[in-house]
Amino acid sequence: MGFGKKRNRCRGKCCGVCRPSNASEESGKTTLDLIPDEGKVIVLANNDVKTLEMGLHPGSVVTMAHNDPSERNIIVRSFEQRLVISREAARNILVRESSKG
Repeated sequence: MGFGKKRNRCRGKCCGVCRPSNASEESGKTTLDLIPDEGKVIVLANNDVKTLEMGLHPGSVVTMAHNDPSERNIIVRSFEQRLVISREAARNILVRESSKG
């Protein structure tokens, strides 16, 4: 195979590189790593154990505090606390826009 980074191929299960198949812009669903600064979202699904232990459960309201695509981590606000989450873990958290009102 040669040298270099091995590239995972998604075979029906999300390998962390691709987006979940049920994330679509028409339905308002996306992943947490794509939310702009000050964007307010509701967590729909979270398959990352570490962030679940931090308190990002389905139904949690999260506000993006800092999301710079050139950095490895993002910062979110949830339940009056700030959480630093790796961009890789944020790709596994499915969210939708919070209703305005």
